[in-house]
Amino acid sequence: MDEPQRFHFIQAVRILVRWLRQAGLSYDHEQALCQVLRFQNSLSLSFPASQIEALGAQPATCETDIELLRAMREAPGTKIFLTPAFLGLLGVNAGLPLHRTERISAAQRWDRDDSTRAFIDLFSQRMVAMFFKPGASIAWSTGSTWVARMVSCRC
Repeated sequence: MDEPQRFHFIQAVRILVRWLRQAGLSYDHEQALCQVLRFQNSLSLSFPASQIEALGAQPATCETDIELLRAMREAPGTKIFLTPAFLGLLGVNAGLPLHRTERISAAQRWDRDDSTRAFIDLFSQRMVAMFFKPGASIAWSTGSTWVARMVSCRC
C-alpha cells in the first residue's frame, strides 16, 4: 500500500482480486468489485504521476496485509479503497468542472464533510467497475496488455 503508483490500474485490481482469492476469501471479479473494492474520486488538481493515486483500507489501523486479511475475516464490511487518477468525476481528469472538485476538497478538509464526495463516488464506483470488466476479461483470456496500452495512450 506504500507505492500504489508502481502499478497500472488493471494490473492492481487483478492483483487485489487474486490476493483475496489466494487468502481464502473466495471472491470472483464480480463479487470483489461489488463487495470489497471501492473506487474513490481523486481530489488532486496536480498532474497524475501514474494511473493510481492512492490505495488504502477502511479500518485505517490495518498496517500490513496480514492485519487487513484478519480484519476482512472478522468483519465482513471491510473495504479496500483504490483511487484511480485517470478516470473519475472529480479531479484534474474529471467530467465535472474543476470548481466542484475545489469545493468538495475544501469541505472535506475544513468542515470534515465528505458526504458530497461519497455521493459522487457512488456514480464513479459503477463507472470505474464498468471500465475494468471488459478489459480484464479480454486481457485474461488472450494474455494481451492492450488495456494498459489503451489507458496510457495520449491521443
